[in-house]
Amino acid sequence: IRNECCPMCPAGSRVKTDCSEFRLTSCLPCIDGTFMNRFTGLKECLPCISCDEGRFVKTSCTTTSDAVCEPLDGFYCIDPIGNNCVAARKHRICHPGQYINQTGTAFTDTVCSDCSNGTFSDGTFTSCQPHTQCESINLELIKAGTASTDAECGEKSSNVTVAVICLSLTEGYQQFCPCVYVECDIFRH
Repeated sequence: IRNECCPMCPAGSRVKTDCSEFRLTSCLPCIDGTFMNRFTGLKECLPCISCDEGRFVKTSCTTTSDAVCEPLDGFYCIDPIGNNCVAARKHRICHPGQYINQTGTAFTDTVCSDCSNGTFSDGTFTSCQPHTQCESINLELIKAGTASTDAECGEKSSNVTVAVICLSLTEGYQQFCPCVYVECDIFRH
């Protein structure tokens, strides 16, 4: 009016009617689910943010401030604005053959790294473990370890070949069975 600005509405409210030459600005409080955090000339309050998709409400929305969201456990913020997390994503899961090089936080993703030769991880370890050396614990290697599994060890065995000859008498005639070779595993206990 006459090159002067209308008075603004305070935080927590919005303009109902603008001022004129004969009246002041008329304001209304923000309704639930909306806010205004500064003096304003706007006719609508701003909608409160909804903390969903991997986020939780750290601070609830009021008529003078927006809600503040933080990532849930197992998530990290991919779109921080000030102290608010606008979007979150689930932490990366390391695969078998990888270890957790850096555990994810509320603002960083998990970092996975591959295991080197002679070591393994199921994807949940914070470092790769060396394969068990079966011979060093007086056991025999049953199955070699991989990047995702440990070596499998078992008791040492000795193979013995036994020749078995069987005789059978059928109706008075002597009959020989062919020799049968059997391999046995004899385990030490």
